[in-house]
Amino acid sequence: MERPGTHRQESAEETSQRYLGNLGLTWDELRGKKVLDIGASTGEFEHIARKHGVDVISLDKQTSDRYMPPKDSTFVVANALALPFADETFDYCVAHDSMHYHDADEIEPVFREASRVLKQGGRYHFNGTVLDENEGVKDVVNEHKLLEEMSRNAGFSKLQLKDYEGSMRPRVDVGDSHYEHYYIAFK
Repeated sequence: MERPGTHRQESAEETSQRYLGNLGLTWDELRGKKVLDIGASTGEFEHIARKHGVDVISLDKQTSDRYMPPKDSTFVVANALALPFADETFDYCVAHDSMHYHDADEIEPVFREASRVLKQGGRYHFNGTVLDENEGVKDVVNEHKLLEEMSRNAGFSKLQLKDYEGSMRPRVDVGDSHYEHYYIAFK
């Protein structure tokens, strides 16, 4: 019997598959790695990732009413602008459908914090920023140029734009958001 407020297995599986597809990741590449899930919401990704041998810490500005972490969970309440972790702690940072909650002037500081907590060679996978929704950015080329400059200023060596293709395309609808691409920032 599940504890009240815990994840239904099917829902958590679906969420974790959406994370992987929308951020261009696989269980094989994450297995044995330390991952920070920024904007974790209900923490469902962590719930399933741990079953696949991935060490995940879930982080969000607030806990969800629907969230009661599994016993082995590490859920941290904090803001992506001030991550409460030591430098070079994580192999990966992921932000699934959470970057768009930051104003344009907060994106570079979020990059800076992600870069700081990533190990050398680490990667930050994210999708959807406020830049693709407004701020006068008319196309993905301009969005990419702006994000590339911000990520470089924050300590990343390269920002890669990846378009969704094939079977990934149906999985990119998230609520009212629809993303055509995702990003990988390399430290």
